[in-house]
Formats: sequence, C-alpha cells, structure tokens
Amino acid sequence: DEEENAAAADSKPLSPKVPAPRHTSSTSFSTELSRMTTFHGVKLDTFDKSVNMSKDCMTSIVESKTVKLNRLKANRYNWVKYNQTHLSRIYPKGSRVNSSNFSPITAWSNGCQMAALNIQTSDVPRRINDGYFRRNGNCGYVLKPPTLISRDAPQPLPISLSIKILCGNCLPKAKDNKKSINLYVNVSVSDSSASDGGEIINGYKTHHVQNNGFNPIWIQEESFKFKVESPNIAVLQISVWDKGDVANADDFVGSASIPVSCIREGFRSVRLFDANNKRNGVFECASLLVEVKFTRNAGIRMY
Repeated sequence: DEEENAAAADSKPLSPKVPAPRHTSSTSFSTELSRMTTFHGVKLDTFDKSVNMSKDCMTSIVESKTVKLNRLKANRYNWVKYNQTHLSRIYPKGSRVNSSNFSPITAWSNGCQMAALNIQTSDVPRRINDGYFRRNGNCGYVLKPPTLISRDAPQPLPISLSIKILCGNCLPKAKDNKKSINLYVNVSVSDSSASDGGEIINGYKTHHVQNNGFNPIWIQEESFKFKVESPNIAVLQISVWDKGDVANADDFVGSASIPVSCIREGFRSVRLFDANNKRNGVFECASLLVEVKFTRNAGIRMY
C-alpha cells in the first residue's frame, strides 16, 4: 500500500505554488573584465553633454541621423572629439527591408568605431568594409588614423591617384551555365570630402573583352585618375563584371577593395575575392595586373 501511495504521489503534477528547483552556475567571471567590456547603450543628447558621460556609455545612431549630423562642421568636430573617448555604433535605417547596406565611409571619417552592416548581403558597402578591415592580418580590428585620435596630428594632404588596368588571370565565370564570358573592370574610389565631410564616389570602367576569362587584356591609352581628399579613409575598389545583354543584367564576378593608405606604386598583382569575401576554389588564382601611380606633397606623411 505504501508503494502504491508513493507511486500515485509521484504521478501527480507539481503544484504551481511549488517553485521549480534552480540550477546555480558554477562559472566565475572577472568583475574587472566585465567592467571593461560591458557597454551601456544610451541615447545621444548633444555631443557636449554626452562626452561627459561614463566611458562605458555607447551611443547608437541610425544612418539617416549620421548624414544630418555630418552636414554641420561644428557637429563633425564635436563628434570626432566624442569618439576619442566614447564608442559610437551606426545601424541601418528601418526602411532597408531588403537587407541592403549603407556606406560606412561617413561613419569612419568621424571616428565611429562600429558600422553595423548586413553581412549576408554582398553589395558595394560590404565589399568596402571587407577590404578596409583586411588590414592588420585580417583580425577584424584596425587602428583609427592619427588625425581621428589626436587633433595635434598633421592632416594628410590630398593625393592624385592613377590606375591603369592591364590584364587579368584565371577569371572565372559568374555563372557556371554561361557559355561565354565578356569581362570589363569597374574602378572606383569612395572618399570623404575634406571640406564638408560628405562622401565622394568617382568611378570608371574599361571596355569589355569578349570570350576570354583566362587571360583578358585591356589596352588602356589613358589611366583612370582620382583626386583623393582623405587618403586616410578612402578605399579603392576594383571589381570585375560579366557584361550582360539586352535581357540580362551584368553579373558580378569578383573584386578587391584596398585602403588608399595601403596602396603601393608600380606594377601590382591584385588578388580578387568572390561575393563572399573568399579566395578558394576557382578564385585561388584569380587576379588582375594593374599599374599604380600617385603623387603627394613632399614632407607630408600619408597615413
């Protein structure tokens, strides 16, 4: 009888008044490390007021407000000063229902530490971001230019950049089922205006070479010339496209995004990356041969 009563008691549901047993975690953590790595999201008031907040307060700003703040020179000055001691995170506006991305150039030019992009979307802003952070061993962290860390740092003067596309090597088809490939190269520079802080995008493209992805040759009489106003922020993007026809749009093949401050003169082999920022499979040998020239004022260091 006692066994039957015990079995019946075990089969009854627990009363809701009886709290479920809690499992305590045995994991310990460092309060000092938590204090250094935990940030509290706060609403931006004014930069003069927000700069006096605790250093663990981080402002989150929508991309549309970023553009508005960037229009006034006083805002740009105070924003850079604020970002020298605090963190700013820029996030996409809610109307980007297709997960498209905003250009991070404006955010970077004001010293913002984080530009939140939709990494699942392979578009121009994401490719710029991929190339910008490929520096420093591709670890994901890049030190801000000295001009955004200290007001005493010398401002780099504009430079003139010249790019000539010579030839390609082992360029794959954009789609495996395509019978022919007609390639051209798009060359552009995303820059920040030294006067008003707005983004500057200049671009050119070569003619297309028909039915040759193995070793296409582009014969350029003139180089593509760019005046770069903020060489410490600007990014050069070289992308290869497969020309479509009347019924089909051009297809993206591969690209390389290179910070202007990392560019070296001379004849250079530019490694291409696929839409997912990878260089495996058919992209292991994909590259372009280009000629690079630039001029800068003597005695001025380009960061």
